[in-house]
Amino acid sequence: MNILITATPFCENSLKPIELLKTNNINFSFYKKNITTESQLIKILKDKDVVIAGLEKYTKKVIESSKKLKLISRVGIGLDNVDLEEAKKNNILVTHTPDAPTLAVVEFTLGLMLSSSRLIHLSNLDIRNSKWQRYTGKRLEYSTVGIIGVGRTGKRIIRLLSKIGVKKILINDIKYKNVISKKNIIKSSKKKIYQQSDIISLHIPLTKKTSNLITKKEFKLFKKNSILINTSRGGIVNENDLYLALKNKKLFSAAMDVFASEPYHGKLKNIKNCLLTPHMASMTKDCRIRMETEATEEAIRLVGGKKLRNIAHKNS
Repeated sequence: MNILITATPFCENSLKPIELLKTNNINFSFYKKNITTESQLIKILKDKDVVIAGLEKYTKKVIESSKKLKLISRVGIGLDNVDLEEAKKNNILVTHTPDAPTLAVVEFTLGLMLSSSRLIHLSNLDIRNSKWQRYTGKRLEYSTVGIIGVGRTGKRIIRLLSKIGVKKILINDIKYKNVISKKNIIKSSKKKIYQQSDIISLHIPLTKKTSNLITKKEFKLFKKNSILINTSRGGIVNENDLYLALKNKKLFSAAMDVFASEPYHGKLKNIKNCLLTPHMASMTKDCRIRMETEATEEAIRLVGGKKLRNIAHKNS
């Protein structure tokens, strides 16, 4: 079988995935350029059986054109770049690495909460521009934090916030699996979270239901001087409406690690109290190595005729 690796970066911190492929005598190749068009992806997948994939888009057209393809092994948790229905129709398996990035995303999200609450990032820019100004922020302990999505990442953030003394955490999810309400952890509607939270953090997949979940309609409900954090998926927050909410001083600040179109070139770059990062929440050495290794192991299992461990489903 012929394996193509499109995920970037790949093996920057460990050669383990490549060593695994070599040990199993599997042919593989890299495509290290940015993949920006369907035709580009169709061309490079033409004779490939397996792709160890990054964030490039596996649309209906791409999947239908990839006649030899048997597996899309995604490095990461998100699946919004893969048409899962079309993959199923064409008997292409899709796997991902849902557990690997969790701890890195949790720590990164906490960092964004702290920086956005105290405007640390803005102070850094001020000093670089010879401006000496101190900002009065708010401690997490005295903030009401709203968590939308209590899956792997959301649950760990709730646990961490509780340990550092946050007195009120409002949570919302469609399932609440293994989540117990406590004195400081309260199951709430999204509307209540928007109205009462000082900080709102999103931890949900991008689906038809969550696309444009937060628009100007929702921002009108937001508590004055609240903070929005998004480390989940671009497209959940309407970026133009967020720009207007920040410009009109409805929000204290925001932090965005993900965008509807990446790399991001939009108007939020002009808002100083909007912290922008390039989809890097999962980018720690240990988590990146684990994601790359787990995605490679799935490819090796397919080649060896073994059962795959993390097959993606439409509602993942």
